[in-house]
Amino acid sequence: RPLVEERMDKYKELYDFAREVVAQSEARFDAVDTKASNYLSVFTVLLGGAGFFVKWVADHLLAPQGLLPWLLVILAVPTAFLVAATWLSLLRVLRLQDIRVLPFDEAIVQYFRANRLVDVYFNVARSLSEAWVANQAANEIKIQKLTAAYRMMILTLALILLFSLLYAVHAWTGGAGTG
Repeated sequence: RPLVEERMDKYKELYDFAREVVAQSEARFDAVDTKASNYLSVFTVLLGGAGFFVKWVADHLLAPQGLLPWLLVILAVPTAFLVAATWLSLLRVLRLQDIRVLPFDEAIVQYFRANRLVDVYFNVARSLSEAWVANQAANEIKIQKLTAAYRMMILTLALILLFSLLYAVHAWTGGAGTG
């Protein structure tokens, strides 16, 4: 009898640990999605701003005269491209990706009824472990995509800042309205 109780306690601990680890994995998955969603919101606004600057460059600097207008034209294209590419990259992070969860249906209820508690603890813990492995792989892919998107964001923001500074200098020197 003590051996059965010891096994029961051991598998109960394993089951509790597996549940906690899977819950942490799911929370990490949600945190990555939340971060990507926040970044996407900011870049949606920047996408509109980049469109404005590209249109302004096309309207006012189609035939650039001088170094500063040329620099604005040269920076406008990669800046707009990077804003759009970063936006799409963030959207890819948010693409629907399934995480593995254990089913809860009549078959599971019957499994619980038909098996000893010690076996239920062990087999559910094993299933949770398998779900954790699958979810970790999905999390790693998401994190890699988010990291790449974040690096693109930094580069994009640097180009936007440089473009904005050059635009301000261009406007200050009297060239913003006419090109």
